[in-house]
Amino acid sequence: MNKLFKNISIGFESIKSNFTRVFLTSIGLTIGIFTVSIVTAAVSSIDKEFAKSIQSIGNDKKYVGRMPWSFEFDWWNYRNRPEIKEEQLEYINQYSEFITQSSMKQNYWTRASYENKASWLQMNGVYPNYGEMLTGTKVVNGRFFSENEWKLQRRVIIVGGSVREGFLKVKILLEKK
Repeated sequence: MNKLFKNISIGFESIKSNFTRVFLTSIGLTIGIFTVSIVTAAVSSIDKEFAKSIQSIGNDKKYVGRMPWSFEFDWWNYRNRPEIKEEQLEYINQYSEFITQSSMKQNYWTRASYENKASWLQMNGVYPNYGEMLTGTKVVNGRFFSENEWKLQRRVIIVGGSVREGFLKVKILLEKK
């Protein structure tokens, strides 16, 4: 028992004589543990948000495109990728055992004008099943285009809310004149 007290006494004497070293080591360990905790919490939060966003589209559905899904990419690295063909999408549908639906989307930019106002609009070419795959998104007025309209290659457009609002404002201004 006497040896235990002697060792504890030697330890406290070492801490007293090297207080600066002990203090700086303690601060370093505290900062390190705090940093690891913050990073772990941040990664966990990002994982949860990503899982929530994927859950909204469903994990048995697949979107196929030439460009990445996010906007944070170097366009020059992806611009020479080959266009995805309908046969490739059918191959995915036929041979995948986990995917129940897949749809392809092609993005195009076009210049639209109405009277003396013009703007660039993004157009997305999609398949008829794309509307079914969009969980949480509804067509407010009208309907999504049908399989029959797709097969007959009808010229059908679904207008987004911001474009609709822009045209309604133009229409109201024209009616007031």
